[in-house]
Amino acid sequence: MNMTIKEFKRGMVKLSEHGRFQLKADGNIIYCRFVESWNQEASVVCLAELAKCLQQLKGESIMMIVDSTDFEGGIEENYPLWRASLPLWLENGMTHFIRIDDLESTYYKMFVKRMDETLQTIFELSFAKDFNDAIKQAHSYGFSGFET
Repeated sequence: MNMTIKEFKRGMVKLSEHGRFQLKADGNIIYCRFVESWNQEASVVCLAELAKCLQQLKGESIMMIVDSTDFEGGIEENYPLWRASLPLWLENGMTHFIRIDDLESTYYKMFVKRMDETLQTIFELSFAKDFNDAIKQAHSYGFSGFET
């Protein structure tokens, strides 16, 4: 089938988000859980929700806990989007970041490690084996929220 460029563009479909996330804030701790494989649309939606959350906590020292154990990867174009959001995180008071993941997993090494290397240059970065370990660490740093 032969189509002109104009016909082709008119028939294009906007992609919906691919990838899921859970986002919750309690006290001055933000918890994010990333699931599945992500496209740019999922990153844009998540970053917008995260920005709202950071704005609500602005003025406090903020800890972010990210669980990427069920993250299956993302396209290369996602990295610049996330990296570009880091100044906003810093401006809103984020000082610490805890990653929950298996640092030896292929997914971590392929899709997450580069971001952690960037985060480490800006924030205090530590790693946890699970949510309870991450919360325990956050409380030891003086952050409050997600009390058990």
